[in-house]
Order: sequence, then structure tokens, then C-alpha cells
Amino acid sequence: MLIYKLLFPTEILLSYSRFDLTYDLSEKVTKRWSYTLNQDSFKNEFPRPTKYFYDPKLPKEYQQKSLWSYGKGYDRGHLVRSYDMSGTFESRHECNYITNILPQKSTFNRGVWLNIEKKVSDLAMTNKLNVTGGVIFNDTSNDHFVESHGVKTPDFWWKIVVVNSNETLAWFIPNKENLKTESYYRLSVADLKKEIDL
Repeated sequence: MLIYKLLFPTEILLSYSRFDLTYDLSEKVTKRWSYTLNQDSFKNEFPRPTKYFYDPKLPKEYQQKSLWSYGKGYDRGHLVRSYDMSGTFESRHECNYITNILPQKSTFNRGVWLNIEKKVSDLAMTNKLNVTGGVIFNDTSNDHFVESHGVKTPDFWWKIVVVNSNETLAWFIPNKENLKTESYYRLSVADLKKEIDL
């Protein structure tokens, strides 16, 4: 049974206990995500699941073909950060649904993207945050997992963080190796909107 709100002919809004995903049924990928974060989000720290799961909100034919790792130097990259959802067992589990996973270059995932994620979590300890993120697909040369998993590889990942409704941070980062520090990928929200066609 489908549990969603229809946005466009192939895009739906999937709502979970603490985050939302904008999901493209035809491409079997999440294109945007959003959630709020503050100190209370981390009151309880439930452990991260050791497995990945198919999303019970969707039939399997609308999801990636496989739960196996991607390989070829790519991690199973979380869209909504797992640690940010550690406050409840349910939200931590939902974060490991395959609908919240896409191929992410390992050095990117464990480098600049992780540094940004840590920065956001640190900010949440003393502020209320609204976090929005997304991915862009515009280059087929790195689509290594269409046959094995049924999904293309995102070429850019972006994130907007609104701090206490009055300060905004934004990043736009290529999904590749040999990246610079997180400050290099900071830009204004206006410039980010031009990049992602918002």
C-alpha cells in the first residue's frame, strides 16, 4: 500500500517520524529531504542499525533493486544523517531505509560531507535548525549502478540550514574525490537556488 502525498506525476512526499523525503517513483531516488533539529533531538542516542531495509511505505518495484553496498569507491550515503535521527529508535531505523540512501563517493562521504554534518549537529546543540537537502543528476558518466541497483549516481549534493529562523548556511558540493574544505563550497542561498533551479 502506498502511503504518500502526490506532488507531481512521478514525485511523492514521504513523511516519517522526524523527516520528509521528496521521492521520484520513476527514477527510484529521493531528490530532496527536510527535517528540524535542536538539542532535544539528541536526548536519547539509539544505536545505528547495522543493516539497510526496504521502505515499507513503497512497493519494492519503486525502490532500488538491491540493499547491497555499491562498491567502486562509493558508499551507501545517507541523505538524512543517521546521527541526527538518533533520538528515537523509530527515526534511526527509518534512516536506514533504502529510500534514504544513494551512491556517495567514499572520500566525499567520509570527508567534507561528514564535516558539514558534524557542523550542523554541533549548531543544533544551542540552536533550532531547519535542514533541507537535495541531489542533482546531470552527468551520466558516473552512473555505475543502474544495472545493479536501478539508480543513477548523484553528481552534486546540496544542503541549506536555517539557524533560529534568521541565519542561513548553504553548500553545493560535487560528488567526487579530491575535494576542498567545506568553506570552499559555501555559497549564498540565492546562488544555490540558481544552481539547483529552485
